[in-house]
Amino acid sequence: MLLVEQLYGRNVNDIKQSTNVVDVVDDTNESHVLNVHDRRKRLLELISANASISIAELALIMAVTKRTVDCDISWLKEHGYISREGNSKSGCWRVCRNIDD
Repeated sequence: MLLVEQLYGRNVNDIKQSTNVVDVVDDTNESHVLNVHDRRKRLLELISANASISIAELALIMAVTKRTVDCDISWLKEHGYISREGNSKSGCWRVCRNIDD
């Protein structure tokens, strides 16, 4: 966890609390592997909770690689679920519609 603090300036729990979402780990400390649909739906929830969240933070919270998040973000943008407003550094995400719509 020290590496996370060095990279992001805060620990995993702080990042999770700032997004107002619960962890993907249950009380037995076993991670749940989400299918693609559920993972993309969860990304939308995280982005809705924090429009300025980074791909690195999303990957950390979701316990997947940045590449996985990047691919899911690309899919969500291509299909009109999210858009990016502003530039990559100071911009923010906008959720256009939910997956279940």
